[in-house]
Amino acid sequence: MFFHSPLLIESNGYITPTKDNTALKTLAHFAKYLTYISILGYSIYQDGSLSPLSDTSLIQAAHQNNVKPLMVITNFDDGVFSSHIAHKILSNASTRQLLIDNILRIATSKKYAGIHIDFEGVLAKDMSFLYRFIVSLKKHLQKRDLTLSMIFTPTDITLLTPTPHAFAARQHHTYLHQAIEALDFVVVMCDTCGWSRSPPAPISSFNRLKVLLDYLRFWIPAHKTMLSLPLYGYDWLIPFSSNNKCATCLSLAAIDKRISQESIVVHTDYLSQSPYFNYFDNEGNNHIVWFENEQSLFAKCTILRKLRLRGVGLWSLSLPLSLQTPLFEKLFKAKK
Repeated sequence: MFFHSPLLIESNGYITPTKDNTALKTLAHFAKYLTYISILGYSIYQDGSLSPLSDTSLIQAAHQNNVKPLMVITNFDDGVFSSHIAHKILSNASTRQLLIDNILRIATSKKYAGIHIDFEGVLAKDMSFLYRFIVSLKKHLQKRDLTLSMIFTPTDITLLTPTPHAFAARQHHTYLHQAIEALDFVVVMCDTCGWSRSPPAPISSFNRLKVLLDYLRFWIPAHKTMLSLPLYGYDWLIPFSSNNKCATCLSLAAIDKRISQESIVVHTDYLSQSPYFNYFDNEGNNHIVWFENEQSLFAKCTILRKLRLRGVGLWSLSLPLSLQTPLFEKLFKAKK
């Protein structure tokens, strides 16, 4: 099932600092499989300032393990990505510059190797401002030998599958091409199907991913494209209803434990190349769990090899992984 020899690619892991040494142990464990480690994260405020983050020990550990630490800047606020905060900052030239100044101050003082932008839900009317922000930030970072990268969520900027609507959006957002030119690399989030508030669905559908990447390659050069691999699953109550509580996010370790302890039969959906299973809880409620496993992740990496993409993003190393290093050793070798 696996490649004769692992892919030699760049990899970017995502991790959240912890009060104990859990995050440090995780980083040390996966360091040999990482080119970058994106530390989550600095939230932006409307005045251009940034939220505090206890990240010093993770940054130091990354350098010690020959992994480049990336400073994540996000518009995540109170559990959601805020288009309002993004608008307030991006649409004001002086506030954009203040944000850039604060990013540079923290990044240089804490010895980050680069900046990783995670702005999601940005309004179409603000995309030109986002472009100006990226290009301006890049000019400052180049002087300091720091990289600039970005999470790319196609649904957020109306670049979807190649439908007439999507092509119209492509014409409308030509400035995005200039922004991509300013970026060192882009991590394409491929978990666009099943999520906490959606009906039950594969986390990342193989067939949809092929169409998406085949379209996006006209926008993003392969040498700048990294494919995000979702390392988790979701547990839905069925039959699904919008009145149900949100689906529960599960780590791959928790999923494997349930499968093993309860002798659950795992099925694979052929079209999406995604595994799933059903079970009944103690109250007799029916559940369906869609998740990722070795086979589904390998299928995605075949696309990566075929299109000769730059590498992978691993979302998220903060979740316990039962697959751990044996899977990564079979799939890729990280460039350092």
